[in-house]
Amino acid sequence: MKNVKLYQTDILSPRIDWNADKIIIRTNSELNLLELAMDNTNFYDLYTSLLKHDYMLYFHVMEKSYFIKRKLIYQVWHRRDLLRASETFYTLEKPSGVRSGQSNKLVVVFSSMPHEDNSISSNIAERCIFHNYPSLVKHLLPNTYVIRIMDCNLTCGSYYLNTSNYPDFERDVQNIIRTVAYNLSVASDDIVLFGISKGGTGALYHSILGNYHALVVDPLFSLSKYIIEGDSHFTQQYFPEKLTSLFKKQKNHSQVQLTKVIIGVPSVQENYCEYIQLKESWLRVIDIYDKDITEHGQIGSHTMIEQVTYINGMLLGKI
Repeated sequence: MKNVKLYQTDILSPRIDWNADKIIIRTNSELNLLELAMDNTNFYDLYTSLLKHDYMLYFHVMEKSYFIKRKLIYQVWHRRDLLRASETFYTLEKPSGVRSGQSNKLVVVFSSMPHEDNSISSNIAERCIFHNYPSLVKHLLPNTYVIRIMDCNLTCGSYYLNTSNYPDFERDVQNIIRTVAYNLSVASDDIVLFGISKGGTGALYHSILGNYHALVVDPLFSLSKYIIEGDSHFTQQYFPEKLTSLFKKQKNHSQVQLTKVIIGVPSVQENYCEYIQLKESWLRVIDIYDKDITEHGQIGSHTMIEQVTYINGMLLGKI
């Protein structure tokens, strides 16, 4: 990188130049600042102040945590499969099968939370783009492309919603969908947004915002659990404890027609009791009764057949 303004400070007596492009925090530990922030109030305050000023952790080596301005992240990418649109990144997968004479279709995947170990990784990609349903494209109708959008904000993302440090995130996500659809000649009613948990939150919200079909699995509507865990998503300063009000506000300002389906488990009430409040003709909640599902994190892996069935049904125009 050329003309990079670099600033270095120590974790115990931090003094930070917020005009720097990159900030290095000497943690004096093999643990990165994100890991240390989970258990120490002072380190939490330091870490969240970096988030507030729009820095993201991207590297940790030799007891130093490296942060970079979010808008400059593209300068440190080495992955060639990540495509950039404005300040957001995505991948594009070609159809597994092509049928002549049929129109192109598109499924947009919104990333769920990473595995627990990766949620405190110093690698941005490991934190912000979890590869849900890796074989998805093989189970979709012919001519169906798949894009996976990165939740590139804060720590592990901001549920693809605007934040004070990234007020144009929603616009950037919508632009990716519209641009890819235009380039591939995909009609808006041949687009399905898909997500599980955190990704379900983003997929449902953006399907309302842009009037697309959506299939989502137990979307996060309640952040209570993560607040109790000490703000483990590092989003407490940006969103209310319950996200229901954000969805109600957005649907009142959008022209919504295309169907959205939520797969939920009534016995797992954490989020279910929130999104069930959205009573709309275009929204269906599919209840799953399975004694083996006892918590939120199990719902996605136990409903894979239902997921692909509803996605293909929407692409066929049957739902």
